[in-house]
Amino acid sequence: MFFAIYNLLILLEEFTKWISLYYYYSTHKPQNIDVYTVGAAVGIGFAFIENSVSYITRNLEILFIRGFTANIVHGFTCIILSYGLWKYKNTNKQYWLLLYFLSVLIHVLSNSVSSLIWP
Repeated sequence: MFFAIYNLLILLEEFTKWISLYYYYSTHKPQNIDVYTVGAAVGIGFAFIENSVSYITRNLEILFIRGFTANIVHGFTCIILSYGLWKYKNTNKQYWLLLYFLSVLIHVLSNSVSSLIWP
């Protein structure tokens, strides 16, 4: 039950990132390199928020490790989302949903591994 709720929260978190990127692409016409920069910035911003909440609820040692690993995972998954949305806006290809679920899968795997290492 906890695992299902936890993964539902990951779906919601990735959807929130997707909405942020969708709004950006609706109001801007980025170049190719901007896609990766914007994706990384949005992902790292979400990691900062998540790490701030972790700081309130956990000890400082875990936060230091999470500060490194969570930023990489959030930045990477958001770059995947950003690329999918950019491709959709420019070519109207519908595989952005596949990339959304790929980013969710990477996020779930990352959280599963980290929960085994740092319970």
